[in-house]
Order: sequence, then C-alpha cells, then structure tokens
Amino acid sequence: MKKDLNKTKEQLSLELSDLRNKSIEREKMQEAANQQLLEYENKSFQAIVDSIDAVVYVADMQTYELLFLNKYGKQNWGDKVGEKCYKALQGLDTPCNFCTNNKLLDKNGNPSEPYVWEFQNTITKQLYQCRDQAITWIDGRLVRLEIAVDITKSKEAEQALKQSEEKYRSLYNQSADPVLIYKNRRFVDCNQAALDILGMKSIEELMNVSATDLSPEFQPDGKKSEEKSQEMDKLALENGNHRFEWIHKKTDGSEFPVEVMLTSIKTEKDQYFYVVWRDITVRKQAEENLKESEIRYKELFDNISSGVAVYDVIDGGKDFIFKDFNKAAERIDNDKRDDLIGKSIFEMRPEVEKFGLIDVFRKVWKTGKPVYHPITFYQDEKIHNWYDNFVYKLQTEEIVAVFNDITERKQAEELLIEREQQLRELNATKDKFF
Repeated sequence: MKKDLNKTKEQLSLELSDLRNKSIEREKMQEAANQQLLEYENKSFQAIVDSIDAVVYVADMQTYELLFLNKYGKQNWGDKVGEKCYKALQGLDTPCNFCTNNKLLDKNGNPSEPYVWEFQNTITKQLYQCRDQAITWIDGRLVRLEIAVDITKSKEAEQALKQSEEKYRSLYNQSADPVLIYKNRRFVDCNQAALDILGMKSIEELMNVSATDLSPEFQPDGKKSEEKSQEMDKLALENGNHRFEWIHKKTDGSEFPVEVMLTSIKTEKDQYFYVVWRDITVRKQAEENLKESEIRYKELFDNISSGVAVYDVIDGGKDFIFKDFNKAAERIDNDKRDDLIGKSIFEMRPEVEKFGLIDVFRKVWKTGKPVYHPITFYQDEKIHNWYDNFVYKLQTEEIVAVFNDITERKQAEELLIEREQQLRELNATKDKFF
C-alpha cells in the first residue's frame, strides 16, 4: 500500500514537472511568436513609412532626441537617429523657436488634436506642410510625430497661378476695350470699360439684363437681334470663337457699333462666353465719310469736262496700266472704259512714247511733282488729235493724267493763221497795183 502510494507521488511529481516544462515551452513559443509578430509589425510599419513620399520622424518632447526617421527623411538629411531633432533636421544649436511641442498637448498634458502648419526647412530650403501630433511611444513616454510633405512645387505652381490670375485680372480690368462674360444669356462679369460704354454704374446693374437687352430689336441686316445673337453663339461654339460686327445700345437708348470677338469657354460644369468689344464708331464714321467722299469723287470724275485717266505703275515705270477712265475721256478718245482697264498704255496707245507722255509719267512718278505736258499732236491708226496733259501722282502711287482734246482749237488757230497769211498776201498785191 505504502509502496503504491510512493509510486503515485512520484508519478504525480513527474506529471507536474512535465506540465511545468510544457508550460515553459509554450511560454517560450508564445514569446517567440510574439517576437516574430513584433518584428513583422515593425517591418510592416517600416515598409509603410518608408514608402511614404514625405518626411516621417519621431522626437522626444522633453529631450528632443530623434527616435525615428523614415527612408525619405534619411535621403534628405542622412541617418540622424539619436541626435537632437533641431540639430539634425534644422541645423540649429538650440531648440527651434518655431517648435510646435507647446501646441500638441492640452492643459492637462494629454495629447491634443494634430497641428497642421507650413514651414521652409532651414537646410533644404524646401517648403513643407507639416502635420504634428503628440503620441505615446512604445516605452510610454510622450513623443512628437511629424509627417512633412514637400509642397514646394505645388506652392510654386500655386504662386504662378496666382500671379497669372492677377495678371489676367489686371489686363481684364485695365483693358481699354470692353470685356464681358456671360452664360445662359446672362452676364456674370465685366470690366470697367464695359460699364463705361454702356453707361452703367456697377456689375450688379449689368447682371440684371440679358445679352439681347443691350441691343436694338433689329440688326442692320434686318435680322432680329435675339435670333442673330443665338446664331453667333452657335458659331462660337462650333469654331471656338467668332468675330463679327454688332449694334449695341446704352442705358440711355443710344446705339453704338462694335466689332465683337466671341470666344466659347467650357468648364466642367458650365458653358461661358468671353466677349471683347471694339468700339468702331470712329471707324464707321470714317467709312461713311470715305463712302461719301468716293461718291463725290466719282461724280466729279464722271462729270468733269476734261478727260481723266488713272494708271497703275509697273516696275518703277516700265509700264503703265489703265486703272480708270472717265466718261469725258471715253468721249474724247472714242474709247470704252471697259476696253482699256487692265491693259498697257503701250498696247492701247502705241505711239505714246513719240508723243512724249511716257517721259512725263516717269518723271512725275519719280519726283512726285506735277508736270504740265504742253499741246502736242498724237497720231496712231485710230487717233490723231492735239492734246495737252496735266500729270500728277496720287498718295497711292498711281499716276493721273488730266487731258483735253484741243484739236478743234488748234485747227481754228491754223485756219486763222492761214486767213491772216492770205490777207497779208492780198494786201501786198493791192499795194503793187495802186
């Protein structure tokens, strides 16, 4: 019995020892598994933060010791772990006067919300957007975690865009030409020149009217302004832009002509039209004056009693081409204007060089001074008349010859001379007999 009891004690002791050994083994295995898990998590964390295109570092909030720096940070500053953060990352000998530690804890000394700010690094001179937060480190102490994204290029682009916008706005506002923007047939913006020409005081006043409210009911071609403006919008949409002339009206009802450059601008959400007006009132008045002047010139040209021929000068005077020929010239030379226009004077007046007029043409074209070509007889197979010519040069480089047919006067003079000669001869004969 006693022997069995001793055996039972030994068996229990062995079983307990075995259980302890197994427990220890399990603990070792669990510790090894935990260590592997920790190493895996550390590697995963390291892989994650090293893949971030930003600086990630951890620093002790009391000692400023740099506890962690990711791959991106090491590429820019080197492996500075263990050094003071202000020395390693900013090149300073004392804590940064812009340190954000005091912004990361609440009044009870507990971590608060992340603090986001922008700063230019004193070493790299790059501009970063920093996201700082107090966290509890693996050993229980409070540390500062900062994630800093390099925003230098985006800031430069932002600045360039801002400058471009300011430049555009300046050009927009200072443009002497009226500039307007509208969508859905309603104006949304304009420059001061647009307000001035319309007689308006504010953009708000403009926004209360539609595009066609600033036009008369009909345009000069007889089309309704409402219908034609929609046609112009359609052409701008199809071609990107469209240039045309338009009649607008001011707030006082007076009308004024403009040349319009209409440009289609499509955004993600809306369709806009960018409008530039060029006030052509002066040009239109000049065109009207020119038209009236041309009418007066044409009436004078066609009704003057003298013949007038206008010539284009070719190769500095090698040839002279008929450009115009008035009615009196047609009557004098018995020619039709349409038969002469575009043809050489040498072809239509083959004896013109002997007549001496070509030398006069060349002299006038070269000097620009008018020349009178005295009475001279011209003869070819078709024409045989006495002419005088007054030749001058136009500002357009054309040569003008104003001429008169004085054949009848010349014949009358010759007849008078002949009669006077006959009278003298008769008187001489009379003296012989008496």
